Amino acid sequence: MSDRFVRVLLNLESTSFRQLMPRIASLLLERAQDDSVDDLTHQEMAQYLRVYRKSVTAALGQLRNPGIIGLGRKRIRILNRHRLERASRE
Repeated sequence: MSDRFVRVLLNLESTSFRQLMPRIASLLLERAQDDSVDDLTHQEMAQYLRVYRKSVTAALGQLRNPGIIGLGRKRIRILNRHRLERASRE
């Protein structure tokens, strides 16, 4: 019970008090397997982060333009893990 409560509190903190870009970067790093996040849509990310899908799409574009991530249909590739990790801390 206490582990579950701690996870809920940490999730609430991360979704309430941090800017969107670090939250998306953290989510991608958390879900990545072999530098790829599969089967995760913009809408699912928005629901998880409690934001609008349009906001997720814009933030992902900001990560794609400098070559940090690559976007495909239901697949996000991490092209520069170091920069994505840095974005997760900002």
